[in-house]
Amino acid sequence: MQITSSISKRSLAIGKQFVSTEPHASKALKDPWTDSNPTGNIVMTVAENRRFSERFAERLHKCAIWASPVIEDLHYNQSIGVHVIREAIARHVNQYVLAPGKFPIDASQVVTGNGVLPLLENLVYAVADAGDGVLVISPFWHGFNYCLTVRMGVNVIVVPTDSSTNWWPSENALDKALQEAKYAGVKCTAILVCNPSNPLGKVFSEEQLLSTIRWGTSQGLHIICDEIYAATVFNDTVRFVSAWDIASEHLGPEQQQMVHILWGPSKDFGVPGLRIGAIFSKSSQILNVLTATSFFAMTSTPMQRAVAEILSDSTFVSDFMRETVAHLKKSCESFTAELRRCDIKYIAPSAGLFIVLDLRRLLPSRPTFEDELVLFNKLCNAGVVITPAKDCHFFEPGLFRACPYGLPQSCYCSLADRIAGFH
Repeated sequence: MQITSSISKRSLAIGKQFVSTEPHASKALKDPWTDSNPTGNIVMTVAENRRFSERFAERLHKCAIWASPVIEDLHYNQSIGVHVIREAIARHVNQYVLAPGKFPIDASQVVTGNGVLPLLENLVYAVADAGDGVLVISPFWHGFNYCLTVRMGVNVIVVPTDSSTNWWPSENALDKALQEAKYAGVKCTAILVCNPSNPLGKVFSEEQLLSTIRWGTSQGLHIICDEIYAATVFNDTVRFVSAWDIASEHLGPEQQQMVHILWGPSKDFGVPGLRIGAIFSKSSQILNVLTATSFFAMTSTPMQRAVAEILSDSTFVSDFMRETVAHLKKSCESFTAELRRCDIKYIAPSAGLFIVLDLRRLLPSRPTFEDELVLFNKLCNAGVVITPAKDCHFFEPGLFRACPYGLPQSCYCSLADRIAGFH
């Protein structure tokens, strides 16, 4: 008897979200660049800062939970997170993400889980049905596609922006995107924003956010703001303002319940492996749904207690974050200096773990994304793996995202020289 193997139709959607860099990065990392291997591959596709991982690990090792385990932590616990972690996250965010003392988040408004992406999926589950649409302001991180489409079955409605619009959509552009979705038979239920932006490293202004939040809530749309890079701002002339503060100050109580914030320590502390994230919301309905769906995104209770202890260590946190921001600033200055030395254009960032390289001069006139793919493959063959514009939903080919902060500064010169070799 012949047995026919098959997989579900929805699982086939995973293949449609293929990202150009994944196979190249995996292959390149078998021979990475190091000081002792200067001809190795330079892989800058992952937004991760490993500069202080060892220091964080040392503090994690000292957490009381390892010396004195809590027996109850070996049993089932609250799906939204034990109170001590929600309290510690609220306290931390009130100090480092929100305007201190202005519109503080309470622990009762916090839901935790095993990373921001699973929590985003749970939040999308709460605000959109399969077949609905979520407006996503471009450019954006490719992982949002996985989150919205693969299991949720939600349509990504890309709202285009470019340098001429200061990378933020006008109300006319939002109206157009909403109407085009409607004509296609797609009901939109939310807007997804990443501030500071991944991949741009840009901090959007209070005015930009407020205009879109007002527009969205007036349309009955939920506002989902990913603020995981909030504390990575290294430009002293730029001020980050959370959508939580904006909504609390400018919207009525009902509209405030339409605004939801995502945050986690992965980027601030360089610890994505801890798998801790949080959602903040003033909506009791949303929080009730998340209480149920959080069963699918729980973090181990001992790890919750350890992270809560670290976040409550004010001296460690303030020193760690100050040094992290200083490192980001110094690394950005070093990296961009090498780019300028080789006459490589870039979009200057103010935050985050990435820099967008403008390699449009290396493409033909009137370039296509097929031309970009050719250049991408040439770069990979030269030992430079960076994320192309298409994967980040730029509307123009030739803009590549590089993540240099997890690599030693000594490799920046090599990267710039390799790219310059294509001129």
